[in-house]
Amino acid sequence: MIEVSAVAVVDGATVVTGPPAIDASSLAGRLKGDPLPPAGTAVRGAVEDERRTALMRTHSGLHVLCGVVFRDFGALVTGGNMQPGEARMDFNLPDLPEGFKAKVEDAVNAEVTADRAVQIQVLPREEALAIPDIIRTQTNLIPPEETEVRIVDITGLDADVRPWMTVPLTVHRSDGGSEQAPLLCRIDTLDEMDYYRSGGILQFVLNKLSGDV
Repeated sequence: MIEVSAVAVVDGATVVTGPPAIDASSLAGRLKGDPLPPAGTAVRGAVEDERRTALMRTHSGLHVLCGVVFRDFGALVTGGNMQPGEARMDFNLPDLPEGFKAKVEDAVNAEVTADRAVQIQVLPREEALAIPDIIRTQTNLIPPEETEVRIVDITGLDADVRPWMTVPLTVHRSDGGSEQAPLLCRIDTLDEMDYYRSGGILQFVLNKLSGDV
């Protein structure tokens, strides 16, 4: 489960934190004496699996936190920090809503308990940025030279339906068992997304005509 240990408003931004962060100076001291091999030296490295797994789980937790706060409070991320098993995320809430800490903690843990699927997609930049509300930070941090964007979608929490997305199908059997199969969403274009959100082509046209009157 995720624990929200502190919430505060700092310079007009709401800061949500987990347990206290590790002092970076301790890490710097550990690395200070490490020898630096000359350029061109063949080296062999290994991933510290326990640390990497902890970082991955923490990162996923931040995605859940971001999704919940955006969904329930409409707030964007203004900053953050992450260590294995602990993290901080800042939001652009001008005021702290009553009961914010408890509401966020309960909502985040409900999403964790739901065990939602995490979908990863890489889309062309133009297509990705055309998805409504895809940018959850106050400032667009995607470098202008990037031609592709990696999308992390927590199914049922994050992104809306989008063209050609993978949709998980869950089959519940009479014997109590269940299994999942990935399906391809055959909404093929952004225009079709507009039709879908309007409830159909006819309703889309009527909405457009109504807006023009």
